[in-house]
Amino acid sequence: DYKFEVKNIGNQTLTGITVTDAKCSATPTYQSGDTTNNGKLDLTETWVYSCNHTVTQSEIDAGVKLTNIVTADSTESAPDTDTKDIPITQSPAFTIDKSADVSSVDHAGDVINYTVVVANSGNQTLTGVSVSDPLLSNLDCNSSIDGYQNSGLTINVGSHLTCTGSYTVTQSDIDAGTKIHNVATADTDQTDSKDDSVDIDVTQSPSLQVIKSSTTTSMTHAGQIVDYKFEVKNIGNQTLTGIT
Repeated sequence: DYKFEVKNIGNQTLTGITVTDAKCSATPTYQSGDTTNNGKLDLTETWVYSCNHTVTQSEIDAGVKLTNIVTADSTESAPDTDTKDIPITQSPAFTIDKSADVSSVDHAGDVINYTVVVANSGNQTLTGVSVSDPLLSNLDCNSSIDGYQNSGLTINVGSHLTCTGSYTVTQSDIDAGTKIHNVATADTDQTDSKDDSVDIDVTQSPSLQVIKSSTTTSMTHAGQIVDYKFEVKNIGNQTLTGIT
């Protein structure tokens, strides 16, 4: 909201008063001050006008201050101007949330589908947005464009970016037996980077099977040699070592 006070500081009654301000959403309107009700700005009179301006997102993004200049004029006088500066407070911020469609895996070849959501929680448009995850070479934040788009992006205030990617579990992951841990990191031109991680449990089920066989079907005399064969099979999900 703006208020303008137009005062006659000369020695002559002023007529044809106009008040203009490019930042006003409409022409400033007269409020009060014409004490004689003659439509003329008499000596010592001060007329009050008002208007308002709706702040735009581009003004917040530009930052610094909101500057506007009012011009008052009359038929008899030269115009006069005054400037009002209002500081603009920029509060760029975002949140990042990473999730997966499974909580655990137990076989090499299992596919984990990840989703990373980056939301603009501040008051400023975020530009140069990048999202990275060293485990996800196929991370994509814009499926409408060919290829994997995960940098040079923009998020408007109140909006969010959804990125998806997948990881195929390896035998090394199962053998290690620890959680599959990976971190997604988002960064913008306006903020510091921020990350979020997800841990997927690895279920190990080591197991082996031994089958003993022989081509000898019966024994008929002392000294007979009986041959044996042993088949040792890994029937679990983990590489087995130290076999005896």
